[in-house]
Amino acid sequence: MDGLVLSDHSPMPSLKEYAKVIQPVSVRLVNNGSSITVVNHYDFSDLSHLHVSWHAVTDGLKTETRPLDLPRVPTGENRTVALPLGLNITQSEEWVTVEFKLKKATVWAPKGHIIAWDQLHIQRPSSEMRGLSLVRRQANSEFEKSGTKPFNFTFDFNIV
Repeated sequence: MDGLVLSDHSPMPSLKEYAKVIQPVSVRLVNNGSSITVVNHYDFSDLSHLHVSWHAVTDGLKTETRPLDLPRVPTGENRTVALPLGLNITQSEEWVTVEFKLKKATVWAPKGHIIAWDQLHIQRPSSEMRGLSLVRRQANSEFEKSGTKPFNFTFDFNIV
């Protein structure tokens, strides 16, 4: 069926991609990565039927999955929630994954079925470059730019 499932109804990877594109809940980072905003895209339902959990991946090592207490998010609205992180984002690369799963089984999916998920990259604070200076010198056939060690470039324009 249009590349989503095979003729025997086994799913193709594109079915998961489609589910991700139309997922009814999305998450974005706010407040420099200390909080998330959860957006409810449902037309007629709040998010009370979903269990929310999160985990972090630091330099490839996954932390334990933890529940996330979410306030009531009415239809079409969003709420901001603080992430209870104890992450050391100054030393490593950090990714946080937030998952929304069914609390109860339904006619179409079992309990724990993932309805939506988002993976968020937490940016490391940028380090300042201190004490840099730049000097420019140009002679007839040579151009030199130099700065703080080890930045020193010389271009010679002599044609042989």
